[in-house]
Amino acid sequence: ISYDEIFDNSYNTFSFASGYEGENESLVDKNSWNKYNEYSPPGIASVSLYHHLASLIEKNFGEQNIFFRYNLIRILSVIMGALFVYLSYLIARNIGFSQKISLLLTAIVAFQPRFSIYSATINYDNLLILAFIIFTLGGVLMLKNNPNWKNILLIVFSVLLGFFSKGTGIVLLVGGALLLAYFMYLKIKDKSLNIKLLMSFMFICLTICATIFLAIFLKKYFSTDASETGLFDSLGKYLSKNFTLGKFRLSSRAYWGTLTWTDTWFITYAIYIIWIIQTAAAAGIVFFISSKKKIEYLPEKKYVIFFLGMLLLLQVAIRLVDWLFFYTTGKIVTGVPGRYFIPNLTAHIILVFVGIGTLIEKIALHYKKSDLAEKYFERSLIVGLILMMTFMMYIIFNVIIYRYYL
Repeated sequence: ISYDEIFDNSYNTFSFASGYEGENESLVDKNSWNKYNEYSPPGIASVSLYHHLASLIEKNFGEQNIFFRYNLIRILSVIMGALFVYLSYLIARNIGFSQKISLLLTAIVAFQPRFSIYSATINYDNLLILAFIIFTLGGVLMLKNNPNWKNILLIVFSVLLGFFSKGTGIVLLVGGALLLAYFMYLKIKDKSLNIKLLMSFMFICLTICATIFLAIFLKKYFSTDASETGLFDSLGKYLSKNFTLGKFRLSSRAYWGTLTWTDTWFITYAIYIIWIIQTAAAAGIVFFISSKKKIEYLPEKKYVIFFLGMLLLLQVAIRLVDWLFFYTTGKIVTGVPGRYFIPNLTAHIILVFVGIGTLIEKIALHYKKSDLAEKYFERSLIVGLILMMTFMMYIIFNVIIYRYYL
């Protein structure tokens, strides 16, 4: 009953009654609330396949109590999370990491706090997260083995799964188109001039068709009476509101499993440490891409560029949708919470450690101990896993249990 008050205030906890009957339990027993949705139009996720799957559980186990059905749907999310972890391992193995390195990377992904929280709750983003990891695996296999019916099927399946999970999933279609364009380029780059011209003409025609389709789609939302401000004025206002240091800080903190109502000094400083590590890793990625030397224990550049492309696509898609709502309503509706970027978690973690591995290689070469670089890279992963597990355990025992169960 006081949920909103509790939710909005840091360190508040729910009030528990000391006797057998809980606070407001008699009010709950009366069940005086309406049995229908009072909102018009009702807030529904019409394209959510996750909701349809959950409804099947509700229908087939309707005779069971609410706790049974609720936890059964949570198990559905856990299964999706387990599949995400397994596919993360397959991605690490297929881009060239050893079995041990792949297991360490997968464990770091599994203990990421926000991902762990999502995988234990009822949330339709879980299916979108699964769609992204399937697409990433399909892209990796395509880059490794060239297009074949298996990896093409993975790409098509993930695109459909993403589209029917959440609107943001449409970005996977863009990713698939870019992969197709890349392999078309590889196919024709050594062909005759006439074939190149023909393929270029076909590509231009497809681009024009896609642009027309996008224009029709945007016209539905960007009509003249949809907003009181112009298109570019709206964009300028949106950027000034959303692209601030405070917004980036909040988005990053939410991505790593923290919210304002779970703030503690430990979490605050842990986030700062993560930012330092990511900044160093970003510098390492720049060195990795610009270097001509192949580091044996790290993946090839094509995989790193693919992961970077996935991160960029999701960033653009989420911010475009957020701006679209801002344009039509004049206010920030969804914002850019960090949890929206969890679908690319595996790509993100791999990129962080590729960057760290590159820096380790450079330092080892400087001190003429390149033969020890792989050993220290493995140790960096072990340290990373220990830190991630510590962070996750702290949130469980010092935040979640303390706030909700004590």
